[in-house]
Amino acid sequence: MTKKLLITEVTLLVVAVLLFAQTSYAYFSSQKQAGATITSGSVSVMLSEAAVTRDENGDLVEDRTQPRIFGTAEGTVHDYGMVSPGQRIFKDPTISNTGSNEAWIAAKISISDGAGDIHRVMGMENYDDIDISDFMTGGLLAEEAHFGVWNGLEDVTHNSHFAMLQIPHRAEDRYDFYVFILAPVAKAESVVLFENLYFLLEYSNTDIQEFADLRIDVMAYAVQRYGFGSCYDAMLEALPEHFSDLVQSAP
Repeated sequence: MTKKLLITEVTLLVVAVLLFAQTSYAYFSSQKQAGATITSGSVSVMLSEAAVTRDENGDLVEDRTQPRIFGTAEGTVHDYGMVSPGQRIFKDPTISNTGSNEAWIAAKISISDGAGDIHRVMGMENYDDIDISDFMTGGLLAEEAHFGVWNGLEDVTHNSHFAMLQIPHRAEDRYDFYVFILAPVAKAESVVLFENLYFLLEYSNTDIQEFADLRIDVMAYAVQRYGFGSCYDAMLEALPEHFSDLVQSAP
C-alpha cells in the first residue's frame, strides 16, 4: 500500500482536547487579624489556545481572525475530526498568570487512547511509557533537555526551564505527563506547553487506527510563590489531591 493510499484510506480519528483552567489556587488569598485585612494578592491562571482553520493542504493551522479559545473549570472540548498521516494540527495550550503576584505554575497533560492502542505505535518496547516527542512538538517540548534523575525522581525530561515526568497507567490506557515550570511566573507572563500535534507520514493505516478516539486533557495549576522553595514542592504540598501519583512516589 502506498503512502498516497494510506492518506486517502485513513479511518476517522477523533482528537478531543479538554482544557481545564484551575483558576484560584492559593495557599492564602486573604486573612483577617486584629481587625485588619491582610491581603496576599490573587493567584490565578488562564488556559487558552488558538482557534484553527483547515488550509489547502488539509492541515489545521492557526486562525488569527478568530479570538483565542479559553478553558473553563468544566472543560472545553474540541473535536478535530479526520486526521491523516503527515497531518499537523496547530495546538498551543498556553498558561497565563492572570493573578496579581508571581506564582509557581504547573500542568498535567493526560493522554487517553480510547479504543486504540497507542502504546503499540508510540510505546517504548520494554517500558509502560509512551514517547510523545514526535507527536507533540514546539513550545516547551522543543527545548533541548536532559533525560535522567531530577529532584530524586528517575526518567525525568528536564532543563533549567522545566521538568516533565510521565506516570503511565497502561492498564487504563492513560498516560499522565506532569510539567513543572522551574522559575516563578510573573504577572501577565505566559508559558506555551507545545504548539503542534503531528502524525508521522510513516504511520501505516493500522497505526493511525490506534489513535481512534484519542483524547488529550490539559490542566493548569498555580500556587503562590511565597512560602515554597520550588514549583515541585508547591504543587505537592498545596495541591496533593491533584498530584497524588507524585506524592506517593516522592523521595
